[in-house]
Parts: sequence; C-alpha cells; structure tokens
Amino acid sequence: MHPTRFRPSGQYAYPLRIVSFNPVEGWSRDATSEVADALARRAADTDAEVSSALRDFIAANATRRFDTQLALPLRGVA
Repeated sequence: MHPTRFRPSGQYAYPLRIVSFNPVEGWSRDATSEVADALARRAADTDAEVSSALRDFIAANATRRFDTQLALPLRGVA
C-alpha cells in the first residue's frame, strides 16, 4: 500500500514497524520511516487532528523535518 493511502483508523495504537511486502517479486522492506514522513506531511497539509500515539510514531520514525506544528486536539474548550 502506498504510504499516502495509509489511513490509520485506530486499529493499531502504537505501531513499532511497518513492513512492505511484494510476494510476486519475493521481497520485503521496512517502510516505517516512509510512512511516518507521509503521515506527517498529510497532517501538516490538512491541519488534521493528530493523536498522541501518531505524534509519537512520527517523532520516532520520520526522516524529514516538518517545520509546521502538528495540530493537536483541544479537549474541554468551549
């Protein structure tokens, strides 16, 4: 799955690694940092809410610097 189509839906709270498989060609590779970069870019571009788990995943695995502040949910603000 291409990382820009990756849409976490809360099924995995704290992913450690994301592996890309191609059984037809017989290879697999670690795609963790590529997915972290794509998710950070998408969050910055869309001003989407970012959960603490996703924020931690991006901070631990992104290889590029994103100079925009990721949007955080405001709770209890009326």
